[in-house]
Amino acid sequence: VKYNTKDYLPLDGTLDLIKAVVNRLTPGKGFTLIIECDAPPGTGMGSSGTVTVLVIGMLLEYLEKHLSPYEIADMAYEIEKNDLGIVVGRQDQYAAVFGGFNLIEYSKHMTLVTPLRLRNETINELESNLVLCFLHQGRTLEDPVNIEVEQYQKDKDGLIKVFLEYKDLAYRMKNKLLLGDLNSFIELFRIAGESKIKRSLLGA
Repeated sequence: VKYNTKDYLPLDGTLDLIKAVVNRLTPGKGFTLIIECDAPPGTGMGSSGTVTVLVIGMLLEYLEKHLSPYEIADMAYEIEKNDLGIVVGRQDQYAAVFGGFNLIEYSKHMTLVTPLRLRNETINELESNLVLCFLHQGRTLEDPVNIEVEQYQKDKDGLIKVFLEYKDLAYRMKNKLLLGDLNSFIELFRIAGESKIKRSLLGA
């Protein structure tokens, strides 16, 4: 697709993530952009957040501008949430910007990323035992994000209680990773995953 550099790029369902970034940064000069991604859109692997962060980073480099990693992640989140109206959390954008193993803590006005200093043998053990499978299934209107939004509207206190339990699990998993106790980490990860799947299926 081709556009005039002076035009506001229409968000019409074609390459909207990329066009929304261009509209935000208004480069004012031409460029050719080619993007390839092995993960299809809608797989729930954070590809949209990653692409948004990638295009922001490339345009900043092209325009010789500088933003901190936090500013880039915040901009990517704002573009997806506000400019495009996507129901999205902040985790994908921050994970894409910072990379590696991190504890990401959210509050109403701030997101903090703390890198985890894992031992090399712990990382190697994880990498050698993780399998990523493509089931040829995309996210739908019934994906967990939309379900959680509906649940929050129906039972705010109940969902907050569940999230606090997830928060506790996350800190416990972080501790097990730092200690190199992968068996306990995997068990906690299994509990969290099964709980989320059960809630999604039951809508509770």
